[in-house]
Parts: sequence; C-alpha cells; structure tokens
Amino acid sequence: MKISFILIIINIFFCRFAEANMASPIQKGSEMSEAFSSRNVDILKEILTIALDKNLTTAKFVAEYFVKTDRDGVQMPLIFHAINLSNKDSFKVWVDNIETNLISDINNYDFQKEYNYLGDSFFKNLSVPFKGKDYEDVNEKFHDKIAGFHYSYSDLKYFEINLTKGEHTIRVEYTANSWTDRSEWVKEFGFKYSLLPAKYWKSFGELKVVLNTNNTDAKITTNLDDSNSENIKTNSKWSYNKIPVDLLEIKIKPQISSFAKILIQNTPFELTLISGIILFLLHFFTIRLFIKTISSRQYSVLMISGCIFIPLLILVIWYISYGFTDSVIGVNAGRYHGYNILVFIFYPVILIIYSVLIYLSVKIILKRKNITEKILET
Repeated sequence: MKISFILIIINIFFCRFAEANMASPIQKGSEMSEAFSSRNVDILKEILTIALDKNLTTAKFVAEYFVKTDRDGVQMPLIFHAINLSNKDSFKVWVDNIETNLISDINNYDFQKEYNYLGDSFFKNLSVPFKGKDYEDVNEKFHDKIAGFHYSYSDLKYFEINLTKGEHTIRVEYTANSWTDRSEWVKEFGFKYSLLPAKYWKSFGELKVVLNTNNTDAKITTNLDDSNSENIKTNSKWSYNKIPVDLLEIKIKPQISSFAKILIQNTPFELTLISGIILFLLHFFTIRLFIKTISSRQYSVLMISGCIFIPLLILVIWYISYGFTDSVIGVNAGRYHGYNILVFIFYPVILIIYSVLIYLSVKIILKRKNITEKILET
C-alpha cells in the first residue's frame, strides 16, 4: 500500500509538472480586421490583396476601399484595426493616392467634440469616457467573438481629411506576421483577417479577394467557399456581394523532402522498434557465439551487461529520433514534442521485459547445446 501511494504521488507530480510547463503550440501573429466606417460614408467596393512572402512568415496586405460621401468637409471616414505587425511603420494610408498621416494618440483625442462624425455608427460609444459601466459596454462592443480579437482603444488607427462630396479611393497597406501552429511535425503558418466589422458598414457593395502565392510550393488552403481553395498553387481571386465568412483564414503548410515524410511516418515508435530488434539480435548472436566458441559457463557477464545498457540505448534512440527527424525537416520543423525526456521513467519496465526475453533465448541455446553434447558423447 505504501509503495502504491508513493507511485501515485510521483505520477501526480509529473502530470502537474508537465501541464504547468507545457507552452502553447500556437504562436500568435498579427490581428487584423476590416475597417470600421462612419455613417457618412458608403463603401461601394473593396479589393483586398494578400501577397505571401517567400519565407511564409509575413504577408503584405493591401485593402482598397472605393467610398462615396454625401457631404463636403472634414470627416473621419474609416477606423482601422491592425496590431502586432511585422513593422509598425509599414502601416500606411493613401486617400486618392495621397499619403495621409494617422492620428496615433487616440487615447487623448476628444471624441465628444467630433461626435457628429460617429453618429449612430458602430463606434458611437467612443464618444463617452472609457470608465465605469460605459467601459464595460464599449469592451463588449469591441470584442470580435469570431476572431477572438479585442479592439483595444489604443490599437485603433484612424485619420481625418477634408473630403469633397462624391467618390474617393482609400488604400491601406501593411505587413503582417503569420500565426504559427507547431503542434505537428511541420509548422503550419496562417493569417487571420476578420471581415465581421463590414456588417456594420452603412452599405456593402462588392468585395474582391486576391491572393498572391509568390510561386511558393507550399500547400495553401483558405476557408473561402470555392473549390479551388482546397490547395492553391497559383494566384487566386474571389468576388462576393456579401460577406463570405466572418473570419478569413489562410493556412500554409511548407513542403518537405521525401526522406522527411518517411521519417514522420515511422518516427519514433517504428524506428525505435526496428533499432531494438537489431540490438536484441546482435546481443543474442554475440552470446550464442561466446557460448559455442569460448565458454558455456562464463556468458553471464555479457548477458547482464547487455540487459543493463541495451534497454537504455533503446530509450536514447526513441529520444533522439525526434531531434533527428526535426533536423531532416529543417527550419519548418514544429519541434513541439512535449517532455519526451520523461520516456526514461519506463527504463525499469523495458529492462525487465528485455532481460526476460534474452534469458529465455539463451536458455534455448544452452538446452540445444547440452542435447548436442550428449549426442556427441554417445
């Protein structure tokens, strides 16, 4: 009972230790979404162009908004949300091909003064102080439940400009970092772009999505409702007159060598099993040769030493097989295998199993040798 209790305590300790120290396999990238629009602007059309970089870890986003305003004067036509970008300075806005300065210190901006810009739009609560119940209301409004993004006050980017009545073009450019999933042998890169804010636009015209794959050989998929999105190999375009998905997702799986694919299919169990069988046979035939050629009574040292070191070597092969496979995969290896070093706690079990197998095998050799000697004596 005491031994069982101690083993249970040790098991609980290891489980808690592993759980507490296991980092998430998901590395967050940039959080981006459609622009928020004020009540004074109609968005007639949008062209969203996404160009993947060759290293697959970044992508350039270009969003072109073709807008129409019904009045002249200073206006705040769009508010943008894009954080954790590859380069803060990469976020730029052009209005009618003229670069526009953004208002960065949004925390100290007087929205009460500019309340008429916001009106009954999605952002009307920005006109009240960020405290108390109003703070809670705004936070609830600013949480994108689909994308899991939280639109913090300081994350918003917007500008004011003197627009003439009529149509204008607003172009936004920035470089985003990819999200990285390391849960499998090969990393999966991805980009997330929330289309949900477009539901709050005054009007929704046409949306075009252009994906530039940059001639990569990686496997690319999207969640857009198109048969060609199952595995995109070339530049692709999609057109919609309504929001296709609340959260646009692009997933990228890098290609690996054939040898790496074989290792993934056979690592670590199969590789360790084959290695263990080879080591067992080498040990067995070495003992057999020793018994036949040297002595049938002094083989015990050879057998015992093998029973001690070979199970340990088998576990070492299991452990290093992860690193070997990762090195063959290369820079895109996930390298997320948990605490695989804990496999060594199974050493006593493997030692007992191996010792029993080698003992039974040697016993058969000795039995046959004794029968052979008796036959020769007669």
